[in-house]
Amino acid sequence: MNLIKLLDTMCPDTNSAEDKDRFYSRRDAFRQFGDFGKKIALAAVPLSVLSSIPHIAKADTASLIGVLNFALTLEHLEYRYYEMALTSNVIASADRVIFQKIRDHELAHVKFLQEVIGNVLKGTPVAEPKFDFTAKGNFQPFSDYPTFLALAQAFEDTGVRAYKGQAANVKES
Repeated sequence: MNLIKLLDTMCPDTNSAEDKDRFYSRRDAFRQFGDFGKKIALAAVPLSVLSSIPHIAKADTASLIGVLNFALTLEHLEYRYYEMALTSNVIASADRVIFQKIRDHELAHVKFLQEVIGNVLKGTPVAEPKFDFTAKGNFQPFSDYPTFLALAQAFEDTGVRAYKGQAANVKES
């Protein structure tokens, strides 16, 4: 529940100007505290990213390229899955714009990783593998929307777990 709305509903039913001023100054304090908390949280994100750079820089380049190629393979998989779903028309028309954006983000991840591996680390980015999302014809994610959604969720969850699992490989030993 929104704290400000809760405080609004608890406004004292009094005619005392002093009580109303005290109530409204508390409400404003909570509102400012919430705004401050949001700013702190947003400021912490770049700080956490910047604090990890020295660890990443100390990982050996070959290991880092291996980890990033693993990530690139996952991004290829997710991009291709959404691309095939969009061309198969399995996605409900009301949801197409959302999945087009997700597909575009996955493609941006692919391009970013290819750039880092190839041009920054001077490695060779892995090529996109051939994916069989049908499990040799035993599974049809592009003809059943709930099945498509379930597999999309599984891919996203797997990607997050894989990234978390590989984090230690880019840190200093």
